Amino acid sequence: MYARVATANKDIEPEIECVDPTTAKSAGFGELRGGLLVEGLSMQWCRQLMKEEKGVLAEIGVHIGFQCAVGMNGRVWVDASDIGKTILVARAIKEAEGLRGDEIRKMVRGLVLRS
Repeated sequence: MYARVATANKDIEPEIECVDPTTAKSAGFGELRGGLLVEGLSMQWCRQLMKEEKGVLAEIGVHIGFQCAVGMNGRVWVDASDIGKTILVARAIKEAEGLRGDEIRKMVRGLVLRS
């Protein structure tokens, strides 16, 4: 993912815009609207979320369709079809930190069955 800084001010958090690196004009993907911002994740966990092909994001995707943007600042934005599913996805991402394959599958299935 590529981004450019849209607004930077010492008194507020910077605002970035996602851009498409394949177009000459750097067309924007647009603002992340709706959804939920998960904060307080380690940068190591965020790197792992971006790399894993069979990690927690893939396991959640088996049960729930969602969109996700992972930042290298300890934040992840998620949006599913409704707020309940969005919260479930956010909770799974937070709770999966430090777990391994089988533990992740068990935790995600437990969350999905309880919802």
